[in-house]
Amino acid sequence: MDAKLTNEDDKGRTPFTVASSKETRNEFRRFMASNPDRYDYTTAQIPSALTPEMENEKDKRNAERKKVQKKAQKQRIKRALAAEKRFAQQQAAKQAGITSW
Repeated sequence: MDAKLTNEDDKGRTPFTVASSKETRNEFRRFMASNPDRYDYTTAQIPSALTPEMENEKDKRNAERKKVQKKAQKQRIKRALAAEKRFAQQQAAKQAGITSW
């Protein structure tokens, strides 16, 4: 059986718009990339094709973003440890009767 991507349900929704997960919608977009002339994808409400090159580029962007986030997290931890150390030194100075004002 060859299902039509342009078929609508009683509410006028196409299979793409009814798809519950992003991965399912991406499969429709991958199909569009590999079969550009098979259906009227505008009628099927599929916004754009998803090519392997596009997916690879997105993976690269995500990897770079993760790398930046990890670096930022390391910096936050470093600053937090330095703040804890300063606080401990201030507490020790207070207990010794020395004020740093």
